[in-house]
Amino acid sequence: MRTIRSLVIAESGPRAGRRACSRALTTVPLPRTFSIVLNRIWAPVIAVGLSALRGDDPQLAWIVPAMTTWLSWTIPLILLEWWFARRR
Repeated sequence: MRTIRSLVIAESGPRAGRRACSRALTTVPLPRTFSIVLNRIWAPVIAVGLSALRGDDPQLAWIVPAMTTWLSWTIPLILLEWWFARRR
């Protein structure tokens, strides 16, 4: 439902003179998209790095997914918020 609402506002926003609102709504899904891509990049890097430091620790099965999920979600979100703040 939220996606449908954002698409309707994004399509009607520029015509009504609300370009900033329209741009914000169309760029909100970007962190989710980038998180999938970055998760595939961070996972092997962190797995290899932590296995070199911690050896054959059974907790790596929990630590690596938690770190990759957190990093791949927060970094694009922080960059998007910084971009919004810089544009205002």
